Amino acid sequence: MPWNYARFLTYASERGILKQSGGRFRFYHDLLREYFAGEDTERPQLALAASSRPWLNWTLAVMLFLGWLLFTRNIQTVALDTAMMMSPTLEAQDRVLTDDLTYGYRTLQRGDIIIFKSPNTSANAEERLYIRRILALPHETVEIRQGQALINHRPLETLPLPPSYERDSFTLGADEYFVVGDNHEIEELEEFAEIVPRPRIQAQVLLRIAPLSRFGSLD
Repeated sequence: MPWNYARFLTYASERGILKQSGGRFRFYHDLLREYFAGEDTERPQLALAASSRPWLNWTLAVMLFLGWLLFTRNIQTVALDTAMMMSPTLEAQDRVLTDDLTYGYRTLQRGDIIIFKSPNTSANAEERLYIRRILALPHETVEIRQGQALINHRPLETLPLPPSYERDSFTLGADEYFVVGDNHEIEELEEFAEIVPRPRIQAQVLLRIAPLSRFGSLD
């Protein structure tokens, strides 16, 4: 008999856990007998008390509130005069989602739709905002003949213009953008296009969100 096993039998017998009957030992303690017999015994489970974290609830509530404020503050309703120039992309009373935060750190691209301030808005007058699409970028040379835009003397086919619209050749400055409307059937061309310095750009229009039947991108 191994020494460790013999020592265990002696130890268990002295404490009444085992009882010797003849040449055999019998388990006397029920739990020990069940353990060695391989029987499953129910073990008490420790209930994990959920720690209350009121600060987490408050943090989530504040984040949701700030997100709601940011979302609603960046929703603009399209005015009638804008709709005249930007139809069919934008119609009167369309609601659009704008970005007035990150656009200032990004490079604006040809085809982006932007919101910009009127150069004629006085300090005491209500600020007037326009929505147009970028046709040409800083340092580019622009010329328009019978509705055909030439950018750096090459035809640009992606943005159609009114057939009667013409403009002599000019070159944009380092922070200037040439913007136009999307309505190539309009006849009143006085406010159809404009050169806009970057500081006058207020936001970029990202998405048309209402009405739901017109929900979608502005490409």
